Amino acid sequence: MHWQLKKSNSQIKYFAPNKYSLILTDCTLLNQKGTATKIYEGNDRQPCAWVKAEKYEVASPLTGDIYLPSIHYNPQKAPYWRGSNGDCIDGKKFSKLITVGKQIYILEG
Repeated sequence: MHWQLKKSNSQIKYFAPNKYSLILTDCTLLNQKGTATKIYEGNDRQPCAWVKAEKYEVASPLTGDIYLPSIHYNPQKAPYWRGSNGDCIDGKKFSKLITVGKQIYILEG
């Protein structure tokens, strides 16, 4: 698994989660609901969700315990982005998110 960053000019970069943390600014959680529902019902997995960010910064990976609220996406468990309490947060906006390993945490709401 790698984090993929796609710029508006279609330039694509990949980042290994164990080597980098990504700080994402002015973010929106997006999801292809139809594709996610098919995966939830048992079809093969394919990319169907992403974080739209206006800016990003690449940082050294954070280590140790992380005491921040997290967000989750796994269409085999639920066909939408989930907050810490499991509620649907598709379309929600955040000021700042950070990736740590394969997880995404909220830096600023």
